[in-house]
Amino acid sequence: MVGFFALPTAPPWLVAEAVPGAAFTPIDRVTEQVLGSLDLPFRLYGSTGHEAARGSEVRFEPNPIAAMPSIHFAATALLVFPARRAGCLLTGAALLYAALMGVALVYLGEHYVLDLVVGGAMVAIGWTAAGRWRGR
Repeated sequence: MVGFFALPTAPPWLVAEAVPGAAFTPIDRVTEQVLGSLDLPFRLYGSTGHEAARGSEVRFEPNPIAAMPSIHFAATALLVFPARRAGCLLTGAALLYAALMGVALVYLGEHYVLDLVVGGAMVAIGWTAAGRWRGR
């Protein structure tokens, strides 16, 4: 979480929109299109789905466009560690879930691969440190 607050980075879709001359082609932001077409849940906030998808309605978020590390990927990667104790089937399911989340995050333009690597590394380091601390 420290990196999330201390290193404000932008997701690929925002860099493609905001940085003139960036080496990015325009990114088709599927997330925004889908949320914009749904629109219903966001009427409670008096905005459209497009506005909510762009982060204007995220009231609890200190950095609504942060990309590094990927907290979404870290949360799914965290499931792999306790699943290992439950056997191969659950471990495989947890690995598949984390992998699919990673593919979706990169495909949808929400994260770079490096964001996923750092998020996964932070989970592994945290899990290992917690195990050592608990073993004292």
